[in-house]
Amino acid sequence: MMQRSQRMIKIKGFAELNEQRAAIALGVRQQQLASCVQGLQQLEQFRLDYRQQVQTQAETGLKAIDLKDLMVFLKRLDQAILQQHDKIKQAESQVVEAREVWHSKYQRVQALERVIEDIQVEEQVTASRREQAEVDDFNLQSRFRDADQLL
Repeated sequence: MMQRSQRMIKIKGFAELNEQRAAIALGVRQQQLASCVQGLQQLEQFRLDYRQQVQTQAETGLKAIDLKDLMVFLKRLDQAILQQHDKIKQAESQVVEAREVWHSKYQRVQALERVIEDIQVEEQVTASRREQAEVDDFNLQSRFRDADQLL
C-alpha cells in the first residue's frame, strides 16, 4: 500500500505542473506587455522624427494643402499612440492577473511541501514506534523462551 506521503507527492507533482504552466502564461503576458511598450516607443519616436521633418519642410516653404495633409497624418499618428496606450493598460492588467494566478499556484505547491514534510515526520515517528514495539515484543518473547527453557 502506498504511504500517505507518497500519494501527496503525486498530488504535489500535479500542482507543480499547474504552477509551471501558470509561470509560462505569466511569461507570455510579460512578453506581450514588453512588445506593446516597444511598439509605443517606436510610434513616439516616429512621431518625433516626423514632426521634425514637418518643421524643416515648413521652414523651407510648404503649400497649405501639404501642411494640412501632414497635420492629418500627425493626428492619426497621435490616435495610434493613444490606442497603443490602451493596449499597454490591457496588457498590464493581464500581467497582474497572470501573476496572481501563478502566485496562488506557487503558494499551493509550497503548502503541499509543508504538508508532505509534516506527514513524513509523522510516518517516521510511527515507523520508529512500530520498530520499537517489535523489538520490545521480540525481547519479551526471548525472555519467556529463556524462562521456559530454565524450567
